Amino acid sequence: NAASALGNLADGDAAIVAAIAAAGAVEPLIALLRDGDAQGKAIAAGTLLSLAVKAAAAKAAAEKEAAEKEASEKAALAALRVALETSSGDDQSSLEARLVAIKIVISAHAAAAEGSPLLKEARALRDKLAEQLRRDAKMSKGKKKLEEREMQREMQRQRELAENAE
Repeated sequence: NAASALGNLADGDAAIVAAIAAAGAVEPLIALLRDGDAQGKAIAAGTLLSLAVKAAAAKAAAEKEAAEKEASEKAALAALRVALETSSGDDQSSLEARLVAIKIVISAHAAAAEGSPLLKEARALRDKLAEQLRRDAKMSKGKKKLEEREMQREMQRQRELAENAE
């Protein structure tokens, strides 16, 4: 009979239980429980019990998943906040270390913190530090070339002085 078939289906996964409830099967089962014969009442009671247990389990699983997601988001935001607030020196190695730390935190927590202002701020800081390191490297390279030219000029002057002294 239909109540027995629903009872078998109610032992399935949460999606099937939700479909049974959405299809309006609960009302007829309650009517069978109230008005049916002994066998019908037993089947209706078992089916309703299965539906209730599965629905409660699905609700608990959804609540657990939501709580875990919220905890993950909080942890991600805390890690991003620490990465943003950590201040190091302005020397090259400190900037590089800070950039690496921020990249690690962003990659580890981007999914959980997606769309948050802290993630946006961390990404902006990452980009700013990367740009500053590029500028510093470029300036350092230019400074090194200038020092090399000055050294060559000084060596040239020393040669000229040595030649004039002879």
